[in-house]
Amino acid sequence: DRESIVARCRDLVARFAVRTSSPQASVSSLSGGNRQRFEVGRALESHPAVLVAHNVCRGLDLMAFAEIHRHLSSYARSGGALLLISSDLDELLTTCDRLAVIHAGRLVFTSPKQRSAAALGLLMAGKSVSTHPAGV
Repeated sequence: DRESIVARCRDLVARFAVRTSSPQASVSSLSGGNRQRFEVGRALESHPAVLVAHNVCRGLDLMAFAEIHRHLSSYARSGGALLLISSDLDELLTTCDRLAVIHAGRLVFTSPKQRSAAALGLLMAGKSVSTHPAGV
C-alpha cells in the first residue's frame, strides 16, 4: 500500500523535523543529522518495549541533539526501557537515571545516582576511584 507508506513517512518527517526534498526521498540521500532523526523516529514509531540506542547523537548539532533527546525522554517517560550507549559522558550524565561502566568486558560499576565525568572516566580506564578526589 504505497499511499499508506508515503503517509507514514510524511508523518515521521513532520514529527521528527527531518529536512528532506520529499517523503519519498531515499534515506541514504539525507544528511547525517536528518538520517539520525528519521531512524530514531522509525525505531520509536513501533513503540518497542526496549530500545537500544548507540551513539545516537554523535556528530549532531545542538538543536538535533536536543530534539532526539526530547523524543527519547518522552519514550522513557511513557514506560519504554531505553539503553543508551554513548562515548559522550556529558550526554550520559544529563540523560540517564542509572549508569553502568564496562571495562575489559566486565561490568565494573552501576549506580542509580549521577556521578562525575572524571570518576566515570577513571572507571572506564580500569582505574580505582576510591582515592581519587572525584571518587565515586
